[in-house]
Amino acid sequence: MKTSLKIIFTLLAVSGLSGCNTMKTNDVASACEQGIQRLNTHLNAQSLAVHQTNISRANALLNAAQVQQQFAEYPGCLEKVKRAQDYLSGRQTAIISRLSI
Repeated sequence: MKTSLKIIFTLLAVSGLSGCNTMKTNDVASACEQGIQRLNTHLNAQSLAVHQTNISRANALLNAAQVQQQFAEYPGCLEKVKRAQDYLSGRQTAIISRLSI
């Protein structure tokens, strides 16, 4: 009887932990999707305020982030969204970005 209680308790604990993991994954997935949408809107609104090279690099990073989102690679997606945001905000310049290739 004790063994079956241990098994039931273990199963309940594992199922509870997997629920927490799903919630965290959903939050990261949502952040990824919202970041992509926000920056795409910002990218479409940009005209000549940002260097064309930075716009191109930000666009490429957002496309790569969308691919990672489709494959549920959310940490990589968020990292690319952040880098794209840096390019669009001017924190990365075209010259510096060429040095980091």
